[in-house]
This record gives sequence, C-alpha cells and structure tokens, in this order.
Amino acid sequence: MITNKEPLVSIIMNCYNGEKYLKEAIESIFTQTYDNWEIIFWDNCSSDGSAEIFKGYNDKRLKYFQSKNKTNLNVARNCAIDQASGMLLSFLDVDDWWCADKLERQVPLFRNDNISIVYGNYFFFNEIKNTKHLMSKNILPTGKIIKEILDGDISIGLVTLIIRRISLQSLKIGFDPQYHIIGDFDVVVRIALKGGQVACEQGPVGYYRWHGSNESIKNKRLQLKETESWLSDMGKTIDNHLLVKFRQKLSYNKAQFYLEDKRYLSFFLSLKGVGFSKELLKVLFLLFFPRTSQKIRKI
Repeated sequence: MITNKEPLVSIIMNCYNGEKYLKEAIESIFTQTYDNWEIIFWDNCSSDGSAEIFKGYNDKRLKYFQSKNKTNLNVARNCAIDQASGMLLSFLDVDDWWCADKLERQVPLFRNDNISIVYGNYFFFNEIKNTKHLMSKNILPTGKIIKEILDGDISIGLVTLIIRRISLQSLKIGFDPQYHIIGDFDVVVRIALKGGQVACEQGPVGYYRWHGSNESIKNKRLQLKETESWLSDMGKTIDNHLLVKFRQKLSYNKAQFYLEDKRYLSFFLSLKGVGFSKELLKVLFLLFFPRTSQKIRKI
C-alpha cells in the first residue's frame, strides 16, 4: 500500500440528482489501496437524496459544497477545483466507478516531472444488457500524443483521467465554461498543445457506465454544436494537417446524427467532400440497414 507521503489526490465529483449510482461510486473510492485522497463533492442544486447520501459518510476526507445556482458541467468543475487542495486532480462522475488499485497504479507515474496527464484503459459497461468490454485492446500511446488525440485513435475516458494541477493552472482558463459536454477533451488537447506529456496505465482502471441517460447520450445535438464551435476556435491555432481526421470524423458523426433524425438531405450534405474510409462505409451501411444502427457503436 502506498503511504500518505505520496501526493494528495483531489477527486472531483460533480453531482446533479445522482442518487441512483452515487453510493457505488463513493464506495469505489473507499476501496482504493492508495489512501492520500480527498473528495470534493460539488452538488449542482440536486433535488434528490444525493446530499444525504454523501453526508452520511463520516470521513474528514469527504468535503461537500453546494452551488448557489445550477450551472453547466464545466462551470461546476471549475468551482469544485477551486476548493481542492491536491497537487493532482482526478475525476469521477457519480454513475461511474473505479478499480480498487486505480490510484496506486497511476499516481507513481507523476514521479516523472515532465508528465502533465495520466490516463488508462477502462471498461465500457452496458447496464441495460449487463455486459462489459475493454475500450482498447491495443497498446495505448504515451508521450507527446496530440496527433493521436486529435485523430481519435485513443479515448481518454474521464473516469481514468488525472491531471497535474500546475499543468491545468498554466492554461489561460481551466475547464472552458462555454462547454457542457466536451470540456474534458478540450482541456486535454490544450495541455497537450502546450507540450504536456502524457503517461498511461495500460490496464483498466475504471468503469464507464452506459445507461441511456448519460449526458453525452442525451445531448448529441449539443455535443456536435460544441465540437463545431471548438473546431472553429481551435482551428485557428492548430496546424491544419493535425485536424484532417478530426474534421472527417466530425462529418461522419454529424451524418450519423442526421440519419437517426431522418434528415436525409442534411445527411448527404454532411458527407460532401469527405474521403473514402471505413467510417464512410459504416455510415452508408446505417442508411441502407437502419435496423442495425443500435448495434453499431458511435464512430
């Protein structure tokens, strides 16, 4: 077991009406084999029993804060981070949970002072079907990996993410308050663009729970809108060759959204100018075989 001589990890838990899964998330922190942590619980004006569940734990490492007004997710994250004391910032949504040795395996990677971000592999848990699969069966990249991030070759799940606090503070803004869905992606990209190096625990360190009501699932339109806005802003500062695959995948995701929404003209227009690829074949397959669409994971 790692002792308290190791750095304090501040675990950011943002909550809005999360009582259904909250206890399981908290218990996965208590089972950690790494002891030097605190939970910064930011209650975003919940109207259910979330506050009572959290306050039911008698542990000085659990710190409760309540927002005066309901805000978007990234405003809430910034508010929670302002209350944190740790040099390392980790994140756990109330519907996800961690493997017991997550922190013990990831925190030592920060002994290299050049590391700004640590992530890891994770399980995708489909609650409806009660199935799980590993998100990546390949060796995950490390180092200066901005191209891999923008190409979409890796999925840095928030449930695995730990950020060195000083690296976040080096940004002009932390989590950008204009975003609700893509804030963690934006932060990772901006840190990587500043030369921040990324380390990885190749084994799974947590579980992302898919239950059909996840924020990114409920707000596909908003996610696409935010991504387009992000591309418009960041495209001015990022070399265009780094964004070729990103632009293509955004077009494919828009096409899939329009197809599900039965907006066929917009579907074809969104594919105008994109090159031939396996992603294009998947989208066209959904057009001709719509009943199988729910079986194909989002591109």
